[in-house]
Amino acid sequence: MQEKPARTVPTNDFQNIFRQLPSHKLLIRAVGPDFIIEDATNSYIAMIGLDRDALVGKPYTAVFSDANQLNNLSVREITRAFRRVIRTAQPHDLHFFRHDVPESDNPSQLTERYWHTVLYPTVNESGKVVHIVQTLTNATREFLATRALEEAQHHLEEALEAGKVGSWSWDIGTDVIVGNAGLAKIAGISTEEAKNGFSLKKLITTIHKDDRERVTHALQRAIKTGTTFDTEFRVIANARTRWLIGRGRILDGRGASRFSGVAVDVTERRDLQAQIDLARRQDRLNRAEAKMLQERNSELQALSRTKEEFVALASHQLRTPATAVKQYVSMVLQGYAGTITDLQ
Repeated sequence: MQEKPARTVPTNDFQNIFRQLPSHKLLIRAVGPDFIIEDATNSYIAMIGLDRDALVGKPYTAVFSDANQLNNLSVREITRAFRRVIRTAQPHDLHFFRHDVPESDNPSQLTERYWHTVLYPTVNESGKVVHIVQTLTNATREFLATRALEEAQHHLEEALEAGKVGSWSWDIGTDVIVGNAGLAKIAGISTEEAKNGFSLKKLITTIHKDDRERVTHALQRAIKTGTTFDTEFRVIANARTRWLIGRGRILDGRGASRFSGVAVDVTERRDLQAQIDLARRQDRLNRAEAKMLQERNSELQALSRTKEEFVALASHQLRTPATAVKQYVSMVLQGYAGTITDLQ
């Protein structure tokens, strides 16, 4: 008995099946440079906000020529990705791609949208890629959340850098400390080393030898008691002594212990405080010296007055006898003592 040939599905049936797929898909002819759009699912048409006639049969670059560049991704790079899929016959993930869509109640107004795009090849019997299926997933919420997180992280890093603050996390079990760029700068290590992790011993060696024991004891006490580690100490980084305030506490969870904290560079505050203290000491010395000079001046003024009084008194005492002698001589010359001879 002759076997009946397998029933083939008419082309129109394949087209209807494709169009009714629930996901957002675009069927693209794998021939450049135009990469003609051959069909699209109904959900894609509804999502993109274009009529089917404005999409099907048109070059991909013409339909999406107004696509915004995002993360160095443009229409040109998407077509480059098409060529890669044709060359490798392997799917390719384009990650996020921006294409704004018209608002439902105001088609002239576009709404910001981001899509997660994956390109899948379809091959013929000889293994040649004849079509590319572009699958889009609305990833606007994910992208905006990721972008907000990245911006917040960037702002935090900028704030930490501007404030000379380093953040760090120490895995006590593995003895690995991971820090940000601020900690690397403060501790005098490379940013890569701080990011990849280093041991507590290495960090301790950067602490001034006169402060190491005190800092180590404070850290051990914080771990043992679960209290906050909060101490001020010096580090030697890049041949320069800097003052830091270290603050952190242990975090327990799921059998692992981590010690998280921050280190704040307070060298400038310390230097400024030292200048203020020096100025105050100098001011006290100046006031003490001024007071001493004032007292010395008073003493000299008192000595001067005593001298003047002594001179006046001595002069008076010396003048008094001389006056009496002059009077007696005058009386003798006037003859009150009798006649005097030339010899007298």
